[in-house]
Amino acid sequence: MRLQIQSVSHVGYKRDRNEDFVFTGLRTLRDDEAAHEILVRPETPLFFAVADGLGGAAAGEVASEVAVQVFREGLSALRTDTPPSDIERLFRELTKKTQETLHRMGYKDPSLSGMGTTLTGVLIFQGSWYWVHVGDTRLYRFRDNNLSQVSRDHTLRELSGDQRIPPNILANCFGGGSEAVYCDVGVLPSVQPERDAFLLTSDGLHDYVSHRRIEDLLIQYPENPVPYLLKAGLDVGGVDNISCLYVRVLE
Repeated sequence: MRLQIQSVSHVGYKRDRNEDFVFTGLRTLRDDEAAHEILVRPETPLFFAVADGLGGAAAGEVASEVAVQVFREGLSALRTDTPPSDIERLFRELTKKTQETLHRMGYKDPSLSGMGTTLTGVLIFQGSWYWVHVGDTRLYRFRDNNLSQVSRDHTLRELSGDQRIPPNILANCFGGGSEAVYCDVGVLPSVQPERDAFLLTSDGLHDYVSHRRIEDLLIQYPENPVPYLLKAGLDVGGVDNISCLYVRVLE
């Protein structure tokens, strides 16, 4: 299987620093962009993710980088004989490890106390596509010109169904002063070359650019919508950090 990956992470116009962190499967980035192709080998785990450090909290940029690193290292240790049933368990173990790592760092260094982050990631291994999600970063599937949201936001608005609540109040995340954290996990079924693409975003994009507008840009620029998605987020004010990672399944 061959993938084409485009990604960007931008500070936006209103924030002093970029607390997002992206892993493209080959490299990490913040305040940067990247484009490359990856040949997926069934026996080698491939992971990519978008993490969004909590705005206004201490060291959100540290938390997002730590979360990505914990998952990268944990998933790189997968063996060819690891059964699919162990993937969910490993995701939950890494979620717990990330939480413990952030708490430990905050205890040792008061300047890091209270730091937090979200994370949404995809793992390709042994021919299957798995996803893990904490917070309000998002995973979308784009197939046959239709965009569907795979992950569910861990926000008070989404979980309560009360649309009067602002969209950015998290009910679940890593750190941020919370003791407990949980992850959603799942499998992306029947991924098909030339039909499927996947989009991971931070809320600096999807909280300000509508689902319909994102879908329209994917339809108009299916080979590389990333620059246009970024422009759309900046055009409405660049209120937050904006990160997105777009994965096309070529063959």
